[in-house]
Amino acid sequence: MKRVLILGGTGEAGSLARAIAASAWASPILSLAGLTEAAPVEGVIMRSGGFGGPQGLSEYLRATGVAAVIDATHPFAARITEHAVRACAAAGVPRFRLQRATWQLQPGDSWHAVAAIAEGLAWLQPRARRVFATLGRRALAELGEAAAFTFVMRGITRPPCVPRNVVWIQGRPPFPVEEEVALLRRQEVRALFIQASGGELTYAKIEAARELNLPVVMLTRPQPPEGASGSVPEAMAWLAGVLGRRTCE
Repeated sequence: MKRVLILGGTGEAGSLARAIAASAWASPILSLAGLTEAAPVEGVIMRSGGFGGPQGLSEYLRATGVAAVIDATHPFAARITEHAVRACAAAGVPRFRLQRATWQLQPGDSWHAVAAIAEGLAWLQPRARRVFATLGRRALAELGEAAAFTFVMRGITRPPCVPRNVVWIQGRPPFPVEEEVALLRRQEVRALFIQASGGELTYAKIEAARELNLPVVMLTRPQPPEGASGSVPEAMAWLAGVLGRRTCE
């Protein structure tokens, strides 16, 4: 059976892996980053850790006979996506980028789009000093230097070094809207600074901000690479074409 490598770490990656396994078109390999945890999925080969850059990934694709790659990493995992583009081109393996649906502005939302963290901090400084931030672990160093702010951040695993101006809360999505509202009130949050990740899993914080009339500073997504991209159903249709399968099978 042909192998399909899914670069994962998101809920959509797990859904896609289960769909491929259920279709019996191919043998899905779900690759996760070192800090990402996922329960075993029947019919899915689980892999953890990196590949050693584009060259290492290209060598892996050749050595394992991967027929297709689906990049289902986080929308802001630009480095991994770039590596996948280069590795697939070198190995001659077709690639699909799984894209989450973007969030849409609703009545009552107050959003401000920025292209960089520094731009967002400059906008926030005269407006709010206690901020709920969901910008990823790599943003900790930059946020730690913004001593005028207190940031409330949340994640599955506490980082080894948390800046003094960061209040770290442990949690795993999804989070009900009621809990998000309660969290923002309890922490006396005055604004949100988030990535424009899209999808449904973490949308509750947007709803909570709307309910509390809080401004949301939104870091825009990196531009996706050229090539085939789309939703989970579109990824399945693309894979069917690559593998020469009929979607009704």
